[in-house]
Amino acid sequence: MHPRMLARDGGCSGGTCPAVYDLDDLPDEFVIQGKQASAELLGRLTGVAPDENAVIIGREIVRNALYPAAEPVDLAHLMRQFETFAYSAFRLEALQHYDGTGRDDEWITLLKAGRRWGKTHQRVHVVIEPLTGAMEQELTEGYGPNCAAGEDIGIIPVASETEWPGDVPGSDFWLFDSIKLYRMLYQGGRWAGAFRVYSPHEIMQACLARDAALHRATPWKQYIASRPDLKRRLAQ
Repeated sequence: MHPRMLARDGGCSGGTCPAVYDLDDLPDEFVIQGKQASAELLGRLTGVAPDENAVIIGREIVRNALYPAAEPVDLAHLMRQFETFAYSAFRLEALQHYDGTGRDDEWITLLKAGRRWGKTHQRVHVVIEPLTGAMEQELTEGYGPNCAAGEDIGIIPVASETEWPGDVPGSDFWLFDSIKLYRMLYQGGRWAGAFRVYSPHEIMQACLARDAALHRATPWKQYIASRPDLKRRLAQ
């Protein structure tokens, strides 16, 4: 089996680079390449058997192997997460315009199925007032059916980007079961891809951002009730 290199010191060349490999026939183990430890260093270690050895490898290489850089995923991969998550799915939305805003029957079907299994779907959208036409449509035609299907949606209204809450990021993400983080990419409101994030620090920051957003958000129904223009549009 050909080894798959998980991480390597990019600053060296030749066959002496420290590296971490993954082999198909060793599913529970990594193979470490590195500078062989000296006899003096081996003597300082405890529990080294006569048939064992040690190599020296940088901490950063091991960290990169365990927590690889974010990797792009396709739409099919992302959609599978909505079928396989166990407990909770949270979405932070920061844009003021998304292509295809409106009722989404496929999404509504997913929400109803998740509710039957006791799963939680939460969404918080930071909106800049006065609202754009696209945002008015999303808040009514889009969110109305979603809330009826069981999605918990909250709104954080701000007067301008300068008043954006400091503990809520200005970029979109999905967080599943508090452990799977996906960063969303958009170009002019059109979905342009997603990245799976493995960094424990970034995942923890996303969990904190979720908690802050949920704490700050006004429930969708309450927000609509405070806006007669949106109530009229919703009733049409």
